[in-house]
Amino acid sequence: MTNWGSDGIGFINCDLTVSLVRLPRGERIGVEADDHLEADGISTGTATLHDADGPFGVAVVTAVDNSRALIDFTEQEPVTFREA
Repeated sequence: MTNWGSDGIGFINCDLTVSLVRLPRGERIGVEADDHLEADGISTGTATLHDADGPFGVAVVTAVDNSRALIDFTEQEPVTFREA
């Protein structure tokens, strides 16, 4: 979430750390991008994880610059979810 821009994904080879205060409830999880910082080809981003009861954890991502070969998902069909 925090490495996506209007032109695609500018950072790759991500390491992800997830910290939870409780297990998620239900089948759906929301991700809210909170912050993105970058310097000298390294980035870090934070996101809050939500379920129907509210926030339950955070994710921290670190990555390296890939702006010369952006990964562009704008031409893909949008992902749709259906009720189970």
